[in-house]
Amino acid sequence: VGVTIAVSLAWVIHREIAALAETIVEHKHLSATLEIRNQIIAKLLSEAAQTRSAKENIDAALLSADNVLEFVGATESMALKDNVVSTLRFDTPSERGDTVGNPPRHIVEIPFTLSVEGNIFTFLQYLKDVESLPYFSRTTGIMITSTNEGWQNTSNVSIRGILFARGNESL
Repeated sequence: VGVTIAVSLAWVIHREIAALAETIVEHKHLSATLEIRNQIIAKLLSEAAQTRSAKENIDAALLSADNVLEFVGATESMALKDNVVSTLRFDTPSERGDTVGNPPRHIVEIPFTLSVEGNIFTFLQYLKDVESLPYFSRTTGIMITSTNEGWQNTSNVSIRGILFARGNESL
């Protein structure tokens, strides 16, 4: 009888230990899974913040086609800083087939001519500054006219380009 009780008690204790070991293994697995999930969520939150920042930068770079004064002001400010004389002239805008944003707006191409007067050194600095502007634009051509005295004296430079902007809401 005593042996039977001891064996039964040992068997019950063995089952309890086995169940406890299984629970520990299961908790370790859940803990590892939770840790991996938390790392994935942290990475996704970081990438989402970067995406929002990139989206905000894109939105800021696409000016409204109705108001390009920010671009005009930036080019004039750089002309003063770089000691050149500049004039900016816009041609007739045209809509592209693309849309951007919410609500969706057409992307508008606004051709422009930027005329600059200065020597080669001031012009190169001005060109670097204009290229660093945070707007979507493309240079389509540059024409340089200098006097017989060479580039180091006053020259006239004409830059043709396209400024990309947000148009009116799409239907």
